[in-house]
Amino acid sequence: REFNFITLAATVPFWYKYALNIEGDANLFGLRIGPGIQEAALLGLPFVLAIPCLQIWRALAARIGPRRAWIFASLAWIPGLIVIYFARGFGMGILGTALIAPGM
Repeated sequence: REFNFITLAATVPFWYKYALNIEGDANLFGLRIGPGIQEAALLGLPFVLAIPCLQIWRALAARIGPRRAWIFASLAWIPGLIVIYFARGFGMGILGTALIAPGM
């Protein structure tokens, strides 16, 4: 699992620049966001949203066992990875990174 965190952190700047083609300001919910803040949001959002999910995974691991909980957590990455694969802008990128959070 640690490999996933390291890979996510290492590839976000390249994904941000080359796949999402984000070089200027973006408008999200009426807010104007600069490129640096966009990159920070794409990198930090999954980690911030994963914190509340830890309580859910802890309770689930106690109920079904740590091995099964780990398998389900690994499968929880899939929706976010699919959205990230097809993302072509900041809005879809944020949605994909937010969907990754439960699996983290």
